[in-house]
Amino acid sequence: VGRAAELEASGRLSASGLEQVRRLGERMLVAPAQTLSALLGQHLGSDARIALLKIDVEGSEAEVLRGISDADWLRIDRVVVETTRASAFSVRALLARGLPGARLRQSRLSSSPAGNATSLIHAVAPARGGCS
Repeated sequence: VGRAAELEASGRLSASGLEQVRRLGERMLVAPAQTLSALLGQHLGSDARIALLKIDVEGSEAEVLRGISDADWLRIDRVVVETTRASAFSVRALLARGLPGARLRQSRLSSSPAGNATSLIHAVAPARGGCS
C-alpha cells in the first residue's frame, strides 16, 4: 500500500503514506513470487558465471538466499548483501553454506535509534576456476 517515495529509510510509511492508507483504505495485493534461481535461469541460462550478486530487499535477504539452488551457488563468485543487525547472523550462515570456505566481511553502513544498524556483508568464494 502506498508508493516507494512515501517510505521512510526505516522501511515504514511516512506521514503522507499513512494518510493515503487512511484515505484509501487497506487493500491486499497478491503478487507471484519466484526464487532467485528461477530468475537466473530465465535471464542468464544455466551456464553463465555470476561475478557479483548484490542483494538489497528490505528485510527478506535470508529468503532470497534460500532461493538459490546448489547448482547456482557454484557459479557465483561474490555476493554483497545489505542487511540489518537483526538479520546478519542468518545471512552470514546462509552465505557460509552456499559458498563454503568463502571470505566473509561485514561493514556497517548506518546506525538507527532502535539499535538495528544496517550493514553490508561481503562474501568472496574461494578460487574455483571463475573470476574471483
